[in-house]
Amino acid sequence: MNSSEGSRLSVTLVDVSPDHESDFAVIATALEALLIRKNYGRADMIRDESDPRRYYAVRHWNSATAAEQFHRDPEAQTVI
Repeated sequence: MNSSEGSRLSVTLVDVSPDHESDFAVIATALEALLIRKNYGRADMIRDESDPRRYYAVRHWNSATAAEQFHRDPEAQTVI
């Protein structure tokens, strides 16, 4: 992953438990803010059209290094 510094994309499927949609919204907002503030990239939460509690967490990393730094960042670990 370190051999190329181009931007990266990762997608995670998230199924939100019933009655936890507002909790998920808080976490998603905190994740987006952290990614932007620390210049790791940005995140989009996309709702599945066929299942209203299913989301695709799409992360647009500024670089492979930014993704690696995020995954080692203790603050990021408290959000995810």
